[in-house]
Amino acid sequence: MFDKPFPYMMCVHQSPVNAEEYKDSDKYYNFHIEFYPPLRDANRIKYYASSEMGAWAATNTRAIEETAEELREAVGRFKLKGGK
Repeated sequence: MFDKPFPYMMCVHQSPVNAEEYKDSDKYYNFHIEFYPPLRDANRIKYYASSEMGAWAATNTRAIEETAEELREAVGRFKLKGGK
């Protein structure tokens, strides 16, 4: 897609288990596998774990470049308050 090799993430979805509300899931749910590329565009990688992609539950949807300065400032404020 971007004219370069890159890995894919694989997510395995199985039928829900161990819950009364899904006891008849075999009637509507099918086991399936999905593959996701980690590239957001030709030059930007979004580092997700396969479980985040598969469950659509990202723990942090922002790029590292966007949060680095905020984290540095937070560490600075913490140290000013006497943190180590």
